[in-house]
Amino acid sequence: FRQSKSVMSQTMILTVLLATCGRSTRASPPNIVMFLSDDQGYHDMVFNNPNVTAPHIKALAAKGRVFRRHYVFKYCSPTRGSLLSGRLPYHAHQWNLDAGRAGGINRNFTLLPAKLKACCGYKTHLVGKFHGGMSHPSYLPTARGFDTSYGLLSGGHDHITQENPGQGCVPTVDLWDSRTCGPFQCPVRNGTYEPYLLNEAALAVVEAHDPADPLYLHFTPHMVHSPYELSPTFPDQFPSGVCGCSQRCTIQSMSNAIDSMIGNLTAALAAKGMDKNFVFIYSGDNGGVGSGTNWPFKGTKMNFFEGGIRGGGFFYSTMLPPAVVGQDLTRIIHICDWWMTLCRLAGGGSSCDDTASNTHPLDSLDMWPLISGANNTSPRDGLPLVIGYQADYKFAPTGSDTGTGALIWGDYKLIAGPQQNAIRTFQDSPCTGAHKEDDCSHDGFCLYNLATDPGEQVNLFNSTAPSDAAARKKLQEYYEAIGDKCRGHTDLESCNASPCTWDHVSNVCRVYNLPDASSDDTRACVAIAQRHGYWGPWLAPNCTDWNCTDSHGDGPGPSPPPPPAPAPIPDCNFTANLDYYPAHTAETGHNLTPEACCALCKQAGPSTCVVASIAGGKCYLKPPGATPRPKPGTISCKPTQTLP
Repeated sequence: FRQSKSVMSQTMILTVLLATCGRSTRASPPNIVMFLSDDQGYHDMVFNNPNVTAPHIKALAAKGRVFRRHYVFKYCSPTRGSLLSGRLPYHAHQWNLDAGRAGGINRNFTLLPAKLKACCGYKTHLVGKFHGGMSHPSYLPTARGFDTSYGLLSGGHDHITQENPGQGCVPTVDLWDSRTCGPFQCPVRNGTYEPYLLNEAALAVVEAHDPADPLYLHFTPHMVHSPYELSPTFPDQFPSGVCGCSQRCTIQSMSNAIDSMIGNLTAALAAKGMDKNFVFIYSGDNGGVGSGTNWPFKGTKMNFFEGGIRGGGFFYSTMLPPAVVGQDLTRIIHICDWWMTLCRLAGGGSSCDDTASNTHPLDSLDMWPLISGANNTSPRDGLPLVIGYQADYKFAPTGSDTGTGALIWGDYKLIAGPQQNAIRTFQDSPCTGAHKEDDCSHDGFCLYNLATDPGEQVNLFNSTAPSDAAARKKLQEYYEAIGDKCRGHTDLESCNASPCTWDHVSNVCRVYNLPDASSDDTRACVAIAQRHGYWGPWLAPNCTDWNCTDSHGDGPGPSPPPPPAPAPIPDCNFTANLDYYPAHTAETGHNLTPEACCALCKQAGPSTCVVASIAGGKCYLKPPGATPRPKPGTISCKPTQTLP
């Protein structure tokens, strides 16, 4: 990674006040970076654990405000949909959208980047993980308000090969570049350790950006989601004696890669003067799992204990009054609240009260008065974390209902239904094994006082203390009242028939997890083959977005003619030189033999193309006329890398 030489200045430049185009009268819109880490545990973040090495993140957090009660969903996609839509997960979606399944974030919702473009003239870019739907082109990031997107569309892939097993399809690359990918092609390179790819993409966004326009960068790397892996170009940064065990060292090294990306990004912004009027928000998308640790909280990703849903993070901005810098934010904030908060900070004014034609009201609340210190209270008294998950949920004396739910009201938190991964991780987990704890299955419920017991060690559901009994009654009534008004606003596409006629409206409260609406769609595999091994959309209703001839309008149409097979060419010698990028694997194919690599090379002419190496079944080539890419901010694949 390129070494960062600067962190952001806290000098704020006031510019011409704007009072047109629906903007409130305020300074020019700030440049905004929304950074979302993936499966990063609360105790895996440097501002919560001094043993983590992340100097750039640590410097930003010290000049901002660290979150102590920032809530997310228990896993990836609902958190991301909530952030982008400004709706709580039970009003958006509560399922984790897998690759090969139709659907996505409701297309009636105005997503945050689209709002920032419309209200305030932002240029908007996504670098990293989307996980908001890809079955149809209308779900893609560039159809939801982003000018460009680069990264994975699904929930996960291998950090080195970028392959996603694909719900039964052949191993398939999930790496979408909106500038080059289409229905029958996706000419991007894979086979490079992911932080290098995303680092380069983020720096390219900044380099190409006109500072006269405000920037919104949605930076969402796949780190530190499993698989827990490093690469020869980015080896383990810590000896095992420092971390305690090899698994802990790996995840801390992956966290260090996140820090390097942020260091390079903030240096690039500073070089263009884009850090003078600036907002940077850092958050995890759910609790850590596997090699991660959420100490001191109970729970992990996949449950509604604090360790699964209390997302670590911080808010940094040049707008922060000096009096609040360095003070922790201890009041409740939900990740959906950034929609309204950022819209208002951008100058959106009254246009931020977006109700999507009055049928899908926003849940997002403006947290800037709390963050700026104008007041010390959160506008959130209660917080429904999940409602009716897996079934319509009604409280019963026996606790026999199959659904689960969770909500917070005041100091108390109620969890309904048994929770998986009911464990407590420790400061050095996984070096020290986790401890199994109450999963709420005995009584069907758990009740905790988070003010006195944030670690959720004492279940008060059967407590006879007047305050506990009153809280239990209030939360049960609150839960049932919300459940009776459940809004079915998810946007699922079953499309088992042709044309697709799935009715989203009639299923009000049970729309989230209907099996036929979330089953694998075998047409995804057909589209993958047409795209030569890359993930992307596979439905094209009415053929409005693709050049297809399918009369039903629910598929990508006929396959393009296959490329001619290269003529056999004898073996050739290889020259090891990893100063060059990997060849485009969609052209070279998978599981290449040395002979196939030579064939590809000689097609371009021996004088212009040199085979560099064979690694992991893929061919690494020196492109015609290539040099080791001395341009600042780009990455070369060397055996080792020196970190900032």
